[in-house]
Amino acid sequence: MKKLYFLIFTFSFLGYITEAQQLLRGPYQQKKTPNSMNIRWRTADSLDAKVYYGTDLNNLNLTATVSTLENDHDVELKNLSPYTKYFYKIESGGNVLSGPDTAHWFRTAPVAGTVQPIRVWATGDFGKGNDGQRLTRDAYLNYSKDKETDVWIWLGDNAYQDGADSDYQAKVFEQYYAYGDIFKFMHFYPSPGNHDYNSVCGIPCQQDPRQHKGPYYSIITAPQQGEAGGEPSTLENYYSFDYGNAHFISLNSELGSPTAAYDWIGAYTNGASTSPMIQWLKDDLSKNTQPWVIAYWHQPPYTKGSHDSDLFYEIYMKAIREKITPILEQYGVDLVVNGHSHAFERSYLLKGLTGTAATFNAQTNVVNGTSGKESLGEAYIKYTDGTKPNEGTVYVVCGNSGSDVAANKALFYNGSPHPAMFYWDGGTGVCGSFIIDIDGNKLTGRYLTSNNVVKDEFTIKKQSVTGIKNINSITSSISDAKVFPNPFAKNATLSFTLSKPMALNIELFSTDGKMSRVLSNSSFNEGEHSIEINSDALHLSKGEYIVKINEGKSASFERLFKVD
Repeated sequence: MKKLYFLIFTFSFLGYITEAQQLLRGPYQQKKTPNSMNIRWRTADSLDAKVYYGTDLNNLNLTATVSTLENDHDVELKNLSPYTKYFYKIESGGNVLSGPDTAHWFRTAPVAGTVQPIRVWATGDFGKGNDGQRLTRDAYLNYSKDKETDVWIWLGDNAYQDGADSDYQAKVFEQYYAYGDIFKFMHFYPSPGNHDYNSVCGIPCQQDPRQHKGPYYSIITAPQQGEAGGEPSTLENYYSFDYGNAHFISLNSELGSPTAAYDWIGAYTNGASTSPMIQWLKDDLSKNTQPWVIAYWHQPPYTKGSHDSDLFYEIYMKAIREKITPILEQYGVDLVVNGHSHAFERSYLLKGLTGTAATFNAQTNVVNGTSGKESLGEAYIKYTDGTKPNEGTVYVVCGNSGSDVAANKALFYNGSPHPAMFYWDGGTGVCGSFIIDIDGNKLTGRYLTSNNVVKDEFTIKKQSVTGIKNINSITSSISDAKVFPNPFAKNATLSFTLSKPMALNIELFSTDGKMSRVLSNSSFNEGEHSIEINSDALHLSKGEYIVKINEGKSASFERLFKVD
C-alpha cells in the first residue's frame, strides 16, 4: 500500500513538473480595445489554447478556444464590456498552465472620448536584464502602488543586443530582472528600436517594410485595423489607438533604407514624400477627435545624451526632425516620447525646430520657456482656440529604463546640453522611467528614477483664451505682432506693424481672468510700432499673460510669460 501511495504521489508530482515546464512564456496581454483583449503565451509542445475568464475570480464562466496546435498562442476574447475588470486562467493540452488568482486580470479600454484619469508608463531601452531594469520597474510599482496602469508604452530597444527571440526571453519575459510577473496584469503597446531591428532588417535595410518579419513582430499583436481607435495602418510596423480622451500614435523610426521606395522616414532619400507611414500619419491626425495626442517611437529628433542628434551620421534622427515633427506640430500633438539616447531629457514647449542645436532660436522655437511646473505657477498652457490653437509640443527622451551612459560620455555633462531641453539627467547607473497622468484638461509628466526620486515634473493645461468669444486670425491690418524677450523678467516689448492708420485698444490680462491692464487706447499711424511692458509698473507677478490688440471687429493675441 505504501508503494502504491508513493507511485501515485510520484506521478502526480511529475505531472505538475511537466505542466510547469510546458509554459515557457507568458501569459501576456495584447491589442486592448473597449470590447476585446488578446491573451498570449508559449508552450514547449504544440498544443491547443483555451482561456477561461469572467468578472468574478471564483466564476470564470466564459471561454475562448483556439484548437490549432501551436507553440505560440494568441487567443482573442471578444464581446467584452468597456472599462471592465476580468480575471482569467490559461489552459493548453487539457492542463491549466497559469492562473486563476488575483494577479491574473485585465481591464478593457474605456469607450473612446470618455473623460477619466489615465495613467501612462513609458520605458525606453530597457531590455538589458540588469539591476537598472529591475530597479526601474520596482520604483514604478512602488510609486503607483494600487493605481492601475492604463497604457504602458515601449520606446524601443526592448531586447538587447539584437532583438533575437532569446534576447526577449531572457531580458523581457524573465521574472527577476524583467517583466514576467507583471505581464499577467499589465498590457503594453510597443514600438521597435534599432537593436530590435537587428533581427528584423538591420542597417542598411533594403527590404520593403511590408515584408518585415522577425522576433519583434512575432511577439506583438498590434491594433492595425483601427479596432482600438485611429486610422487603420494595416501593418504592425506602426499604429494608433484611443484610450479615453487621449490618442496615441506608435511610429517606427527604423524604416530607413537606401532604396527610395522603402525609405519611409526619408533618412537616405526623398522617400518620405511617398512614404505610406507618413501619409497614414497625416490621415490619422486629421481624423483624430481626442483632445490629447501623444506620439512615441525610438529615435528622438533632439538629444545630447549617449547620442548626439547633430552628428552627420545620425541620419535617422535628422530625418525625424525634418520630416516627422513638422507634421506632428501642424496637428497640435502635445507630447512626443522617445528612447535611443541612454539618458533623460525634457524640452520646453517647442515649435518649428527642424535644424541642429546651433539653429535653435528661443524667440522662434520656444512657445513657453518656463519650467512647466504647476507648483511654481508655470504650467504650460495650450489654447484650444485663438490665433495659434494647440501650439507647442513637449519632447521627452527616456532611454534609460535599463541602459545608462557614463558621465564622461554624456554630452550634457560636458557642458553641451541641447538648448531645447529644460531638464536632463544621466550617468553611470542612472536609470528611470517616465510617467504621464492625464485628467480632463491637464497632463502631467514625471521622471521617476530607479532609486524612487521624482527628479522632473511638468504640466500642460488646455483651455480657451479667457474672456474671448469670437477669435479671429491676425487681422489684415495688423501684422508681425510679437513680444520679446519671451519669457521676460522685468521688461518686454510688444511690436507690431499697421498697414493703415487706426485706433487700437491694447490690453494685457492674466490667463485666469483675475487681472487686466490697459497698455494703450489711442490712434496709431501706418507703419511699425512698439510698446514697452514693465512688470514693476504694471505690478505683474510670475505667470502667463495674454496681450490683446483690438481694432474693433477683430483682434490678435500674443502670449507672454513673466518669470522671476
